[in-house]
Amino acid sequence: EALIAFYNALGGPNWARQTNWCSDKPLEEWEGVSTDNGHVCHLDLRSNNLTGQIPESLFELKGLKNLMLGENHLVGTLSPRFAELTDLKYLDLSYNNLEGNIPVEWAALTNLETCNLFDNRLSGVFPKEIYAMPNFDNAFRRFVQVQQFGYGFIFPATEGMINIGENLFLHPDGYALEYRMKDLSVPTEKDMQKILREAYKSLSDD
Repeated sequence: EALIAFYNALGGPNWARQTNWCSDKPLEEWEGVSTDNGHVCHLDLRSNNLTGQIPESLFELKGLKNLMLGENHLVGTLSPRFAELTDLKYLDLSYNNLEGNIPVEWAALTNLETCNLFDNRLSGVFPKEIYAMPNFDNAFRRFVQVQQFGYGFIFPATEGMINIGENLFLHPDGYALEYRMKDLSVPTEKDMQKILREAYKSLSDD
């Protein structure tokens, strides 16, 4: 029942792959589903045209160890209820349109080994409790580093980028500034000052 509710909430009839979903077939024969002792332990629906907000029914699958929903069209914020999936080891929500920050409740995911959240619209300061997680280095450190250095908002190249200064572009939705380096060197403090001056001249000070 939880899987059927999940299917209906995320546009199941329009999924790219939906073999045996909502049928009388054993769950192991449903697309992307694996079980262990009668409990759903693995759900892999990457690149499958899932659309909408992650439904509450997902959190009824208490035996989940691997959850892979990357490269879809998920929206909304990260639910604190993920913390109820205490067996979770691998979580992939990358390449969606999720917003907000990681809830402090996620610190309860002490078995989490890998967490891929890249290429969403996440923002905010990480809760200090997340840093104390046993597997923080493997699960979150890279994402935290990227977000802290300003690369957390990753957008594909688009003709809509607005040129607002020397090698400085504004994303059309206003979510990010992009400075295009002339080579692969790491920006120096002088480079950063130049970038900030260009941004200050080009954007209103409000």
